[in-house]
Amino acid sequence: LRIVRLGLVARSLIDANRAAVRLHWIGRRNGVQTLLLTAFGLVWIGAGLTYEFEHGVNPDFANFGDSAWWAFTTMATLGHGNGPATVPGRVVAAFLMILGIACFGLVTATVTTFVMQRTEGVHEYSTADLMDAMKEMQTRMSRLEDKLVRRRD
Repeated sequence: LRIVRLGLVARSLIDANRAAVRLHWIGRRNGVQTLLLTAFGLVWIGAGLTYEFEHGVNPDFANFGDSAWWAFTTMATLGHGNGPATVPGRVVAAFLMILGIACFGLVTATVTTFVMQRTEGVHEYSTADLMDAMKEMQTRMSRLEDKLVRRRD
């Protein structure tokens, strides 16, 4: 039965690879989609491995859904309260934790890069340009003050 389950995990990996190949064009446009797809794949793999290692030993991993939820909360660095009891399960947990932190760092870097690229060129003024603009504003304000003084007199 264990071999059948490992075969199912292998089949899931093959299916995930096919999906990644089909959706590769998304990665060309924006790295966030690729990152999310990779994170989803890692959660799926982590859930499968953890289920395989824990389901007979740990009641918290009674079915694949429980394992998937645990893998998601672990990767999202939220924690769930329960954890693996076996050494291989704990190794998977450690990798999911490290990869979760790395994924959040990549998302932050990607969003920052996106924002920086969008605002590039919007605020490119030299100090001389700003000084000229301030002098122009001062001149216009002086003219307005002169008009107000003349109207008041």
